Amino acid sequence: EGSRIKGVYTLYLQILSKRVNFMQEQIPMLQQRVLAEDKANTVKVQEYLDKWEQEKPLRGDFTPSSAMEILQKYEFTLKKSSLDYENLTAAKDALELTETATSPDNYNIILNDALEELTD
Repeated sequence: EGSRIKGVYTLYLQILSKRVNFMQEQIPMLQQRVLAEDKANTVKVQEYLDKWEQEKPLRGDFTPSSAMEILQKYEFTLKKSSLDYENLTAAKDALELTETATSPDNYNIILNDALEELTD
């Protein structure tokens, strides 16, 4: 009975070792993917913020319904971008990435400020 338990335990350790090795091989690829997504997300958000600056319904030439439509569109987009940023931050933490692709340190503040402007 004791040798049987020892054999099962040894098999378990072998399986665990193979899985750990596989995961270690995958980490650099995952790190590169997360950094690429971080860079793409930063560019995309900057484009949205630039478009928002141009399309703000501040002038009187917008109907109330078109102004609301614009606000809703950008609010949805920026909320999604904020969630993407949070997910990327969590992924970078999990993968122990200290570098960021191009995201400035105040990236989350910029997104939150834009969202706050939209919801006011």
